Amino acid sequence: MPGKSNSKADILSRRPGFNQGKDDNEDITILPPDLFQNTISISALHTSTPSDAVFDLTVIPFHSRIHRVRNNLDHSVKIALNRKDEGWKTLEDGTHTFKDRIYVQIDKKLREDIIHEHHDSPLAGHPGQHRTAELILRDYWWPRIANDVRVYVEGCETCQRTKPHRTPVATPLHPFHPPTRPWEVITIDLIGPLPESQGYNVILVIVDWFSKMVKFEATHMELTAQGIATALCDRIF
Repeated sequence: MPGKSNSKADILSRRPGFNQGKDDNEDITILPPDLFQNTISISALHTSTPSDAVFDLTVIPFHSRIHRVRNNLDHSVKIALNRKDEGWKTLEDGTHTFKDRIYVQIDKKLREDIIHEHHDSPLAGHPGQHRTAELILRDYWWPRIANDVRVYVEGCETCQRTKPHRTPVATPLHPFHPPTRPWEVITIDLIGPLPESQGYNVILVIVDWFSKMVKFEATHMELTAQGIATALCDRIF
């Protein structure tokens, strides 16, 4: 009997006084807060006292280094800040953000360390260039970040040594050596069968690779290897 037709059983199992289990998960914590590490986020930079800071799981371990080079700006960033382009903000300590991401000033070692933290760390697990860029863009931004991540990931020794190549290996090419004189190398082809004419229904085409000269010989479909050799001796050699 279909369940929706068994109304008597539903009446017995769904009496108004029965607990329907709607609040079973209230006041139950699966992962307690002491399992997580509280680290300061961008929103905490706006606060004046540690007690007012907003904490979450967004890690910003490079903020002190970013603060030290805060005046070493990219040229395009200087223009954007002067024009007050949309998305740019300057925090109280002089740190700049773009679309709520901390702008990393010109510091090759600092940018490389940020990529390293989001690619080589055990939590990151050596992801690909797009995944690595996505992890970095959760908190940081700088011009041409995608290119910097691509160069770093392509040069990662661990990835090159351990990750499998999922594309088939290309077969090595063995080009032909060009001929040095006419009729040293030739190609042969047959065109047919064609409508019979004077007892022939196939055209034997002989092409010289060196000069591209072409010779045609009327023949038939029953042509044998001996017949081709005879034609070459009579017409070419």
